[in-house]
Amino acid sequence: MENASKALLIAGGVLIAILVISVGAYLFLSASGVSENFDKSMSDSEIEKFNQKFEKFEKISYYENDELFTNYNTISDVVSAVNLANDVNKSVEYETQKGIQVVIKLDDGVKINGDSRQTGR
Repeated sequence: MENASKALLIAGGVLIAILVISVGAYLFLSASGVSENFDKSMSDSEIEKFNQKFEKFEKISYYENDELFTNYNTISDVVSAVNLANDVNKSVEYETQKGIQVVIKLDDGVKINGDSRQTGR
């Protein structure tokens, strides 16, 4: 009888040890998931912040009194967007030696040609 009670105590101790190890493993895995989600949310917010620089150049359409209005970009907006993209490329050292050529064609046949190698931008 004495051996049986010792065996039950040992079995209970083993079960408690397995339970403690399982809880520890669960907490470790859930904690690693939190850090992965935090890193992902940080990168998402950084991407959103980066994209906001360019989103101001998007065409905006809105309704007012059941009438559709659209704010189109001006040539100045296009040039500003290209310069911003060029500045970003330079800041991350993106193959700037190839240069950028921007051609803007207007409805009335006017053609504006800009080459970053010629202008120095």
